[in-house]
Amino acid sequence: MKLLRLKEKTAAPFILNKSSMNTFSSPRRHRSRPISPAEPRWLGNPQEFTVEKLIYGGDGLARMAPRPETPRADSEDAPETRSAASPSGPGQAVFIAGALPGERVRAALFEKRSGFARARLVQVMTPSPARVHPPCPYFGECGGCQWQHLSYRAQLRWKREIVRDAFRRVAHMDVDVAEVVPSPNPWRYRHKTAVPLGRGFYAHGSHAIVPFEECLIQHPLLDRVV
Repeated sequence: MKLLRLKEKTAAPFILNKSSMNTFSSPRRHRSRPISPAEPRWLGNPQEFTVEKLIYGGDGLARMAPRPETPRADSEDAPETRSAASPSGPGQAVFIAGALPGERVRAALFEKRSGFARARLVQVMTPSPARVHPPCPYFGECGGCQWQHLSYRAQLRWKREIVRDAFRRVAHMDVDVAEVVPSPNPWRYRHKTAVPLGRGFYAHGSHAIVPFEECLIQHPLLDRVV
């Protein structure tokens, strides 16, 4: 059945350049524990991942292979050391901000929980055809937008898929979600804004202030006011 018909208001495509590949270079702050120096070395070193899909919030989802078994001291057939990164299949989920589906990336883990981990994007080795150059100079640092590096057509498709996936995982329902209705004007549509201390917007996952000259998703009059 047709359950939802979504309306869309976000970014339009721009040309890819190399500077957009290393967006999201700083890890976001979270309350769970960071990687300790006492953890195995591969937890903090850059590893290669293949991104499977996008999840709610905009992060790319990849998988990490199980930790290699430690061979017994008296074993003659010690297993070979395996890579910590796995492109697909069973393994702990790794959320990578700024990574897109189908991309081969290098990322460094900075946070670990019981069910998943988070990693900082270090390099996009094989970019997605849907990757575009984000038009906003503050993108990746300002916390207001997550998908300006993804073409508008791909944004519509993945937002629909995220809603469908949420019904499958949470409600155990296979829902036929209608296609997202594209916005006639994906820029300068926002008529309300909040500027902490009148100085700028919050950075991703923190209360650090990112000063700005203009915001491409809010109405030009708001730029003049703030």
